[in-house]
Amino acid sequence: MGPVTVYCCARNNRGVAAADGMLYMGTLDAKLVALNAKTGKVAWETEIADPEKGYSENHGSGRGGR
Repeated sequence: MGPVTVYCCARNNRGVAAADGMLYMGTLDAKLVALNAKTGKVAWETEIADPEKGYSENHGSGRGGR
């Protein structure tokens, strides 16, 4: 996580999504990460919003927080 991380709903994880041998999760520093379900290795990750502007990902509510 970067030096400025703001999150809307405390430090939590509301689970992951699973499809086609992958696990997908949003992170508190506004990234979407795909993990190989068998090995746990990161397949890819991408920033979905700028955490320096106060964004985080809380996929349990279906929206990023600010």
